[in-house]
Amino acid sequence: MSKKYLPLLILGFILWILFGLFFCKKCWFGAATAATTVAPAAKAAVSGWLIKDGARFNTSCNTGFDFNRSNLNHLTNSADSFNSCMTETSNYLKNNSNRALTITGKYSDSESYSGIFSNLGLARANNVKSYMLGLGVAASQLNTSSRLIPDGAIKNNILNEGVDFGFGEMTNDMATRLADIKSRLIDVAPAVTIRFNTGSDAVNLTGQQQQDFADIVYYLDNVTDSNVEIGGHTDNVGGVTTNVNLSQNRADGIKQYLVTNGIAGSRMTTQGYGPNNPLNSNSTAQEKAMNRRVEVVLKHN
Repeated sequence: MSKKYLPLLILGFILWILFGLFFCKKCWFGAATAATTVAPAAKAAVSGWLIKDGARFNTSCNTGFDFNRSNLNHLTNSADSFNSCMTETSNYLKNNSNRALTITGKYSDSESYSGIFSNLGLARANNVKSYMLGLGVAASQLNTSSRLIPDGAIKNNILNEGVDFGFGEMTNDMATRLADIKSRLIDVAPAVTIRFNTGSDAVNLTGQQQQDFADIVYYLDNVTDSNVEIGGHTDNVGGVTTNVNLSQNRADGIKQYLVTNGIAGSRMTTQGYGPNNPLNSNSTAQEKAMNRRVEVVLKHN
């Protein structure tokens, strides 16, 4: 080959190398180099309702506990994913007796409520607590609280994820609270006295009575051999048979009222006494009003 063509060959070889570097990096540096230019895959977003106890436990349900406006009972969720994650949560608590779950019920001031708890949020929390008890979680591991939310959080009259779950260490205050409840509501009976106007079955609880009923629920949940006796009483106006029937109806009505508020009917008995156990002589209108009552008595066998 003539030497005069050698520079052209060298120049051509250099151009060929540059061309290859520019258009075919993989040809020169292999697949590994190309792979380094690919961005890492994004993590999949977590959907549904996340239940988490730090690094100890986490699961995700398809949704949380939903509620109709002004209703304390959660809507039924039969989805397999929901049942599965709630089973996981209950098993976690059953296998970790040192962990406690606080159920915080949400509510709006615009919702209506007239039950035995101080607000609808606590009633919803207690409803979900009953659900967890049904899964075998110990009552001592379940606490309830409430949180006020804006009414705008309720969409189409449905409150989605109406409770929050929060985990923490078990505390030692249960024995103290049970002893306090016993001293106030068992050692000194009757626990709660509900009075009625003549011919009326309307139930209007005071703030103290709502606290007493919350304590009764707590005691029933944590003391297996406790129960409630509901006794109906009347004044002496009218026949004895009529008044006995009236007092029985009122006692049964209070039992049903308590059932709708989350107390198991199997833990309650009723008895109508009519005018037979008066608190006074029934000689004045005020004394008669005192005798028209239902006594809800907490018992510990």
